[in-house]
Amino acid sequence: MNAALDTASVPAAPEPFTRTQVKEAISAGIDLTTDEANRSDREDRFVWASAAMLVLLDEPAATWAAVLEHRNGAPVIREDDDVAQFTRDQVARAVDEGVRLVAGASRRALPDDIDDLIVNATLTLLDDPRADFESIARDNYAVSPRELRSWLHD
Repeated sequence: MNAALDTASVPAAPEPFTRTQVKEAISAGIDLTTDEANRSDREDRFVWASAAMLVLLDEPAATWAAVLEHRNGAPVIREDDDVAQFTRDQVARAVDEGVRLVAGASRRALPDDIDDLIVNATLTLLDDPRADFESIARDNYAVSPRELRSWLHD
């Protein structure tokens, strides 16, 4: 008996992401966060978070010194920016550790609700670039956008 493989029920393997896709998700996640928190995207916490995430994407064990070196240099466009090479797990670790590294180097010491939104927004927008604040609030926090917004202003 020939059994046919039911490919419809087999989950597809996640595609790796390009550095360009990751950069766009980081930028969109920070933009969404700054808009909802009514903050400037030029605040150190956001500028440094973006730099830290990108450094950690390529060097998962990077220190704060490596982030400082990257941030103080000119942006680098790499030849492999459009090569799919990063798994979602790699991106998640770099994004999460990036906000932790920046929080630790600041007076906050620990990530706060704004940092948490940066992480969740970035990863949601990596998976679905059309996601909005309402879907992020519902899917990541199981709260209304109004409630989540209130956490950002405490």
